[in-house]
Amino acid sequence: MSKTRGRAQRIEIRAPIEDVWKAITEADEIIRWYAPEAEVSLSEGGRYWVSWGEGTAGTSRIESFERNRHLRLVHEGEGPAQLDEPMVEEYFLESDGEITVLRLVQSGIPATPDWDDFYEDTGRGGKIFLAGLRHYVERHFGQPCENMDHEGKIPRSKAESAIHVIHPT
Repeated sequence: MSKTRGRAQRIEIRAPIEDVWKAITEADEIIRWYAPEAEVSLSEGGRYWVSWGEGTAGTSRIESFERNRHLRLVHEGEGPAQLDEPMVEEYFLESDGEITVLRLVQSGIPATPDWDDFYEDTGRGGKIFLAGLRHYVERHFGQPCENMDHEGKIPRSKAESAIHVIHPT
């Protein structure tokens, strides 16, 4: 039996591959559609950090990348949890004419009951993440926006509660 689990999700985005790449790798773009704070040092061994405020930050190490094609992030564990294997997020981009195909592959999530909620959230949160990325890149790429949080009880995770307000230029 595997000690870890993962998932893969795919989305088609009607935009140039270069725009999709910038949206996931440049801090100035990430804060326009995903998280209100971001820092990215795009180099092997570089840091990829996003935050929605106190207690909701995530840090990863950029293990490898190929511009406009592939980004591999290894989650830097925060807190007391020690994992047998690292949690990894990989982004694979391909261009099909006017459409960019993005695959998000997550792996290394512990296959234990105490990680079940996190695993389920990666499925729901990943769909919302990819839909938000597609909406931003297809309709508002490069435009300033403001991230706001919804304080209702329906969303199950911080990623699901993000509402993005786009300000036309």
